[in-house]
Amino acid sequence: MKKSLYLLSFGLLFFACGPREEPQDTNIRLSDQEITIDYDDTYQLNAEFRREGYSPDGFVWDSDDEGIASVEDGMVTGNRAGVTQINVSTNDQLFTSSAMVTVVPTNMMLMEPLLDFRQTRQFVRDNETREFSMELDEFLVFEGENEKVEFVAYYFGNIGYQESIISITPTQQNLDEAVEFLVQRYEPLEATANAILFATDDYYVIIEVTEDSQVFILYLEIQGTNINGKLDLHISDKYDEILKSGHSGSDLEIKLK
Repeated sequence: MKKSLYLLSFGLLFFACGPREEPQDTNIRLSDQEITIDYDDTYQLNAEFRREGYSPDGFVWDSDDEGIASVEDGMVTGNRAGVTQINVSTNDQLFTSSAMVTVVPTNMMLMEPLLDFRQTRQFVRDNETREFSMELDEFLVFEGENEKVEFVAYYFGNIGYQESIISITPTQQNLDEAVEFLVQRYEPLEATANAILFATDDYYVIIEVTEDSQVFILYLEIQGTNINGKLDLHISDKYDEILKSGHSGSDLEIKLK
């Protein structure tokens, strides 16, 4: 009896100390599941897959939105502010994985206006954080938050808040910085000698240099706006009563890098 118990104990000990199986991956393992990177910065994602009897012949990488972030051999590049997904799969497409990527802008030149189109004057007054300047028949005007921004104005029509305008202090340095501010956040659609058009699914953003070298950024809702594929816009005459005149100096050149 004692001999049988001894043999049983020895067998159990041998089994417990015997070779253990390596963990079998059921999917690709990524070094990170979520990352945050700056605009124009890079980050290396690493992929690993271990499974007995299977050896992946490399990995295939792609991005759901290359406008926001692109990827090559796991190296992620931030192209525009936003959130997208980076995907990786084995060459035979049998195993996959993904990581969420958030790209944040580095140019913080100004605060964008409220983008809650069709809201009331009271809503804008309650939620705009800049210092209130004046109220006119069709406008609410607020002081610029720094020396690079002269003022921010909201235009109201029959359906409420329809568009807004930011007046930039007109220097070439400020113009270049304002263009970069928008490039980091929006997709450019078209450019002319004096204006650049950007767009989201919901609204247009236009930066323009006027004939008298004033610099404006205009935000307007896409619904009800007809661009017709041509950027031949100018700041409407309706803004004349709030625009600062008398700017002088050399001509400003708008450049899309």
